[in-house]
Amino acid sequence: MQLGTWGFVAALLWECVSECTYKHIENSYTCETAQDVRDELLRNWKKPTFSKVYTQLEKEFVRMMDEGIIEKPTAEWKELGRIDAKSLPTKSFLKDYEVAGVPVVINGLLDVVTGGHGQNWDREYWLNECGHAGVLPHDYKRGSNEWASHTPRVEIPFREFVERSEEEKWYIINFSLALRCPHVLKEFKVPKYFVADIFQKAPDAEARFIKDSWPCLNVGPSGTRTGLHTDSFGTHFWMTLLFGEKEWYLFDQSEAPLLQRPDGSELFRDIEVWDLEEAYNDFPLVRLLKGSKTVLMEGETIFVPSMVIHAVRNRKPNFALSSNYISRSNIDVCADMIAKHEENKGISKYKLSTALRVIASKKPAKTYRDRHLLWHEFKGWQNENEIISPYMKKIYRTRCPNRPVDDQTIVDKGYPWACRFDREYLGIDDADEL
Repeated sequence: MQLGTWGFVAALLWECVSECTYKHIENSYTCETAQDVRDELLRNWKKPTFSKVYTQLEKEFVRMMDEGIIEKPTAEWKELGRIDAKSLPTKSFLKDYEVAGVPVVINGLLDVVTGGHGQNWDREYWLNECGHAGVLPHDYKRGSNEWASHTPRVEIPFREFVERSEEEKWYIINFSLALRCPHVLKEFKVPKYFVADIFQKAPDAEARFIKDSWPCLNVGPSGTRTGLHTDSFGTHFWMTLLFGEKEWYLFDQSEAPLLQRPDGSELFRDIEVWDLEEAYNDFPLVRLLKGSKTVLMEGETIFVPSMVIHAVRNRKPNFALSSNYISRSNIDVCADMIAKHEENKGISKYKLSTALRVIASKKPAKTYRDRHLLWHEFKGWQNENEIISPYMKKIYRTRCPNRPVDDQTIVDKGYPWACRFDREYLGIDDADEL
């Protein structure tokens, strides 16, 4: 009697988990609904046999559609939520979006980020202020193994990039203003939702090229795109669109089994999420996707939490400011990914991943998340006129031994253009290092 009861319970539990039955002799699955296929696929994610399971479920899914057992489903989309900054307290942002891992569009931050100059930070402003700075254009190469399917080209001055980008369909996503055009950050502010960046408390010697890489200027001519990806090291991401329009497609990490290659490489499939008809033929299970999408408009800010998979297409020419950060809500993911990177690089001394964990474990003596911070406040500098760290100034001078660089040149030109004539002497590949 007892065994019969437990058998009934076990059968009931299995029914709740999945309506797919695996036939060992035939080495195949039999499922009842499209949702059953999806549930079984997600249940097997990260298991050693996932690649085999994926193939078997794909065959069963195609059979069910071909035989008319199920109607052919299509990906389910919902519009990404929007909220006004005036009605979004910091605590609510943390609870409902950052910690919950929910992306959102926030209105009302343009004047905060630009210090009230949002309408004036147009194309001509950036050409006048940063036209001399070096940038690394990218091409979108569909199916590439590069991050976000972007293939870097050769570094050129920003002015040349802007002049040629529409014709060449180049895109820049990593134009570091802090390193390449720092003087424009004088009135830049970090919105209060994003100021608790643990990177900023990490030792300079370990984190200098990470903590000083952001914010970035992103420039996307119409039609350019960024393929499926998650942000580096599992960081949170935010972007304020100065002008133009950008289409965003976002997926929770639970959708990874439908988007990533099943070979354990963590690379994404060759899927154009803005036009899934082709993908439906190549990867039938993509029909089971569930995601969010939106068009980011001028003046809006988008927040993308750690490990949210996303892709972007530029509907109209646009300029945007963006940044990444680590907080206590994503420290474990970030530290693990950085530790893996350090292991691959053979870093055995004092590690950034260790430093970040130690910082995150300490209770903050003071939090600034109740207000927006000017750049020097965000960086923790005492001098309100400081826009570039003393440590980085030291680095600049070290990298330019035959051409001493004064503070104003560094502020006006940034690195590496303040000492670009010494590159050959120094043997530095700036694009790779930064």
